[in-house]
Amino acid sequence: MEPVSTPVLYLWAIRLIGWMVPAPRRKPWRQQWENGASHWWAFLIERGEPADSAARKLWQYVRGAWQDAVKQRFPNEDWKKDLRFLTGSPLFLFGAAGAFVLLLALMTDMFAGARVTFGPLPFPAAERLYDVKQDVATLGQLSGVPPQTVRMWQQCTPPEVEQLAAYRFHAVELGRDGATEETITAVSVTPEFFELLAVAQLLGRGFRREDLQKPHAVVLGEDLWESRFARQENVLGRIVTLDGQPAQVIGVMPRRFWFLSKRADLWTLFPPIILDDNVPRERRLRYLGAVVRLADGKAPAQAQESLRAIARGNRYPWGGRELRLQSLSETTGGPSPYMGAAGLAVAFLLVVASTLIPAERFSVRSIAGLPFAKHSRYWWFLIAKTATLLGALTLLWVELVHGPRPPVFGLAMSWLFLLACVGVAAFCIRDQRRRCPVCLHRLALPISIGTWANTFEPAKTELLCEQGHGTLLLPETEISAAPKERWTALDDSWRELFTR
Repeated sequence: MEPVSTPVLYLWAIRLIGWMVPAPRRKPWRQQWENGASHWWAFLIERGEPADSAARKLWQYVRGAWQDAVKQRFPNEDWKKDLRFLTGSPLFLFGAAGAFVLLLALMTDMFAGARVTFGPLPFPAAERLYDVKQDVATLGQLSGVPPQTVRMWQQCTPPEVEQLAAYRFHAVELGRDGATEETITAVSVTPEFFELLAVAQLLGRGFRREDLQKPHAVVLGEDLWESRFARQENVLGRIVTLDGQPAQVIGVMPRRFWFLSKRADLWTLFPPIILDDNVPRERRLRYLGAVVRLADGKAPAQAQESLRAIARGNRYPWGGRELRLQSLSETTGGPSPYMGAAGLAVAFLLVVASTLIPAERFSVRSIAGLPFAKHSRYWWFLIAKTATLLGALTLLWVELVHGPRPPVFGLAMSWLFLLACVGVAAFCIRDQRRRCPVCLHRLALPISIGTWANTFEPAKTELLCEQGHGTLLLPETEISAAPKERWTALDDSWRELFTR
């Protein structure tokens, strides 16, 4: 009978696992387990075991090799103690937070939302650019304006407004040259959009009025030009498809350009039918975004009043809603700075209160009872931990909320952020109350003392610092005879029992 060869995947898995075994025993360990895998596979095949069943059993053999390698590295289950010690260290907490921030950076194009929210606007004379909003009847949120009102403003522009354009974010299916269609974020705009923002194209040109009478024209973002067209300069004039309809590329915007959100990769024109009175109501857009450039020397309040007067004179019902002009730097799709500041302030106030108020089951000081000057590391760790976790939470919030969203979504996310800040503060306080004031590791090795039915010796749990610095007593009952939570420091004579 011809020899049966063992699948190389399993042998390489055993070889990789072997790196966990200490170096002096690694080579004989590998030989033993690789030979065992070969013999086991040959036995299974010779007795007529089906291929899928034999592979499953050989995989179980590899799992056995993993368990044995763990025992070789951590004999007598010391690995559990080592793992607990590692995850309870201060460095692990900061490392986990840093890994989360790094992963978030990789998933958000190096914090594109934060860079848009807190960075400068990429437009000249940005202080003259304003977003036009109206109050929504519910929740006090701001929304866009009716398309018919935008058209009236364009036909009768007040003298305080130099130029006005409309926009709308939406998703489109982009395809080209028979390639699979890809869903991307696009912005439909009116022809004067790029002229109003006073930005230049990297290649080609922006939109013109005559483009409304031609087949669809599109302007690409530089990132999309690079990823889908390999930066080919002959991209101008190329025909692509948008939601199955042909469109011609007329320009490419530079990477530094963005409007409200860096998620937008493509710009196209509003179809003229969007603003047509004869379009059935069910096919009309309910709201559009509108952006204006004020005339030089004109105040936003003057422009706001003039636009409001025109809107109220519109034969389409305005509903009595208030019109507002917001500086474009305040409406870059970022989260509410007021709610963000409120959430962070509440979290820090809770942490500060836990260090000052000696309240049972809440105060950090009630357990540690240590002055700042004597154990400054303990208190600095609490400050650094709180700041790190709140910073990571703020970055996540900014990236989630960034970009044009429905008003209710922004309100819900703002309240969710406030609750999350309270949760972070509660975690920091609870985590700090379970840490050794000396080495800052989490306490472990719980020991139950007393009984629930005994009034004189009520139930309590004692946590121990694994390096022998002290113990923490935690009562399990609420009766008056129960002891209070307290930290008891151990002298150096106990240290020999906890050598690692």
